[in-house]
Amino acid sequence: MNRLLPKTLFGRMVLIMVVGLVAVQILGMAIFFQERDRFSLRTSARFFGARIGEIVKILDRLPANQRQALAEEISSPDLAISMVATPIAAPAETAQNDEAAAIISQRLRRHLGETREMRVVVTDDPDAFDPYHPSKLAVKQLVVQVGLTGGEWIGFSSDLTPPPGPPPSSRFIFDLLLRLAAVIVLSLLAVRLVTRPLSTLAVAAEELGRDIHRPPLAETGTLEVRRAAHAFNTMQSRLVQYIGERTRILAAVSHDLKTPITRLRLRTELLQDSEAKMKFTRDLEEMEAMVSATLDFTKGLANVEERREVDVTALIESLQSDAQELGHEVTLTGRATRPFRAYPQALKRCVGNLLDNALKFGRHADIVVEDDDQSLRIRVRDDGPGIPADQLQRVFEPFYRVEASRNRATGGAGLGLSIARDSAHAHGGDLQLRNRPEGGLEAALVLPRGP
Repeated sequence: MNRLLPKTLFGRMVLIMVVGLVAVQILGMAIFFQERDRFSLRTSARFFGARIGEIVKILDRLPANQRQALAEEISSPDLAISMVATPIAAPAETAQNDEAAAIISQRLRRHLGETREMRVVVTDDPDAFDPYHPSKLAVKQLVVQVGLTGGEWIGFSSDLTPPPGPPPSSRFIFDLLLRLAAVIVLSLLAVRLVTRPLSTLAVAAEELGRDIHRPPLAETGTLEVRRAAHAFNTMQSRLVQYIGERTRILAAVSHDLKTPITRLRLRTELLQDSEAKMKFTRDLEEMEAMVSATLDFTKGLANVEERREVDVTALIESLQSDAQELGHEVTLTGRATRPFRAYPQALKRCVGNLLDNALKFGRHADIVVEDDDQSLRIRVRDDGPGIPADQLQRVFEPFYRVEASRNRATGGAGLGLSIARDSAHAHGGDLQLRNRPEGGLEAALVLPRGP
């Protein structure tokens, strides 16, 4: 059942409203035609009651030997008249309670008096069918027998089928279609007004995951919409404050650690034992690298830059040139067709970390740039050992390293990929890792091309 329903809330609400309103219109039309049939039936009963009463009055005034001839003379297809030798039995209570029978009896007694003997029976005709009255409510068989002066009985029989109603006119159909169209249009507008704030809230929540500093929602509209927007803005403000406080604490601690590290480096230089001096120097370098990586990580969380147009090809070429000056082998294939609106330092740090990882674990790195109207893709490939498949996602966790020896020369600080992915998310994109079939790792940075 759910497969047949629209997937969006807008579609489901429109479907419910349109189907419900169309059903109400159809039900209203059915009630209208049914009431029209009942009105026609009552009108026909009044007409036959008055007509039969007048005929009985005329026959009462004639001699008995002339009544048969007159009955045959005035008999017609719509009202058959004949003399009756033996009257039918008195109708049952249910027949007397029939609305048409009650109307005819009332008319006859008004014309002929309360003491007149009569039999009035109205029954449904099972063989009759009227295309204008498919419910058969108005298709009934009438039998009336009235006692005349002198003890004779006269019988009347007819169909109480009212004249068929006119078929729906073009104006009626146009009016119906116009009302249905108005109902559908108003339903669309009403549902759109209701669901638009939900769409806006969903877009804002999605953007919040990429940019915590996005502009707050406008607190306008109905009371419920204003309350939801205010709650969302309050949540965003608290998140910004929470992240800001912890970022400042982490940055302050990392920054303050540089001072004792510097003092320790100076004291290390005074050591006479060359072996101990070398060990102290190596440990201090690792500590300093971890502090620098932590500061880079906190800068990425703060994201205080403003977006501007960046020549991505020139940015990558500068990183390639720096790596080549240090003796690394780096190739670049492809180029960005036009500038990309980015956070310059964050994007440079992202691509730089990917390139550093490739050169750390491989002998050379290949950078491939692919650009089109939808996205800008930067692929950094190496010929290293790759990453176990079950850890391709875990390596994005801060301070997590595949190599567990804590040796910086082989494992790093464990923040490079975290910083790179945070930068990708800040740009509305993503960073994906995969092991290449021919060996090595590919890091694919996908950045969407916005308007």
